[in-house]
Amino acid sequence: MNFKARAFMIAKAVGVWWGIFLILGCCIGFAVNIFLSFFAFSGIGRLEMRVFAPILLSGSLLLSVFAYALSSFLNKLPRRKMRKRLDKTALEKGICREYNEILSAGCRGDMRNFVCAEAALSALVSGNITRSEEQLDRIDVVSVLDIARSTGDFTVPAYCYAAEIVLSDAKCDYDSMNTAYINGKPYIDELDYDFYILSVKALYELKTGNPETALETAECADVLRRSPTKDGLYIYKAISAAISARVFFSNGVFDAAEEAVLEAMGIKITAEFENEMIALGREIKENSKAAAAVSDF
Repeated sequence: MNFKARAFMIAKAVGVWWGIFLILGCCIGFAVNIFLSFFAFSGIGRLEMRVFAPILLSGSLLLSVFAYALSSFLNKLPRRKMRKRLDKTALEKGICREYNEILSAGCRGDMRNFVCAEAALSALVSGNITRSEEQLDRIDVVSVLDIARSTGDFTVPAYCYAAEIVLSDAKCDYDSMNTAYINGKPYIDELDYDFYILSVKALYELKTGNPETALETAECADVLRRSPTKDGLYIYKAISAAISARVFFSNGVFDAAEEAVLEAMGIKITAEFENEMIALGREIKENSKAAAAVSDF
């Protein structure tokens, strides 16, 4: 999400909280004035509007900012907790039954659609395309888009459409891939800071006959993925590295392709994924040797 969209989303959320606290403050002020009117004979004055109004406006604004920050933290807490458990399991055991059980346990409420998208990827890297399709079918596209439009946060729709693009590529269903990209483009383009989304974009560019553009996109994704601040996210890193390897290979950048393959294999998410990377690595080496032989000749 760009800065303008994020600022608008925050301003709208803070505005809602501010309205709530203003109404509460007015009610409290009205109640206090009524209460003080009973003691008018004792010399206790009622609230002065010239004093009360600035205090109400500034105090309610401060409270609204605090309420927004607290609600944002609490809303993100379950997802962060789940992400931490998923990354720990992926690091220690790869994408396994326990990993999928953690996803299943978190498949509820606001996290449901995002979890389904990741479960689809989990099934895909395990070689189970049918289950991957089933998980994507569980996504409620209408609610995903409604929430994105109301909040300005495009992460969930971008990840849902990205999962569909990756699955379509695995099935060699390029019509579905094109449809998914066209539908998801407004959300995918907003996440130009996300290495996984950039990698999926590079995959689409490669498959639609734009290898040079795909190369530039994949290089940007690599820089972001290898950033020290990007901890965990192993399933996304593995898929991103695998896509980079394919893009580099298609452009004849064999050294970078081999490096990306080794990175993907080093994550060890599933045996099926590792075997696929081994096969790709061999193909890259063979072509690299052939290119070197032609060059020497």
